[in-house]
Formats: sequence, structure tokens, C-alpha cells
Amino acid sequence: MGLFETVLKFYNHRSDTIFHDNSVDLEIDSPKVKKLRSWIDTNKTEWKNSIVSYAQPTISLIGNNLSILIFKDFVVIGFTDKNDKPRQITKQTDSKDFEFLIE
Repeated sequence: MGLFETVLKFYNHRSDTIFHDNSVDLEIDSPKVKKLRSWIDTNKTEWKNSIVSYAQPTISLIGNNLSILIFKDFVVIGFTDKNDKPRQITKQTDSKDFEFLIE
């Protein structure tokens, strides 16, 4: 996860909250973020670089140098690499892998 992140803003875009800030702060050492780290650690292969901009995801987690966008059948991670360059990678997956974030 982003080296300098202390909090990730969690957004659940499944509900109709267009006019309301539905964000929740998730501390970087929270159980949900630990599960997310575990998912990333066990899914290190089959990532592809992407330069595409993506529409509104189902779930998003946003930090200063990290964004995780979760869609129905793929996830996009945007981050600043160790050379201070923005990068974005994507992987096919099922959004059900991330149900723990909305429980």
C-alpha cells in the first residue's frame, strides 16, 4: 500500500448518494485494510498496465498516492511508484472478493 498513506477514504457507490459525501475513513492498520493487503499479496500475478480512465466503480478507496477502484469483474490500482511516477494496473477479478469492505 502507499508508503505514506495513513488513511484511505472508502466509498460505496452502490447506493444513491450522489449529493452526499458517503466516505468513511479507513485507518491503514484497520482489519478491512489488512484484508485488502492480504488480497493484494495473494494476487500478485496477471496484472496489466493501463492508461485508460475508468468510470465510476462499485467501490473505491482513495489515498494521497493510492487509489483502488473495484468494478464488477475487475480492479484498478493507481499509485505513485518509487520513481515518483504515476502508474495504474488492472486485474480481472470478481467484486465478491471485496465484500468484506462493505460488511
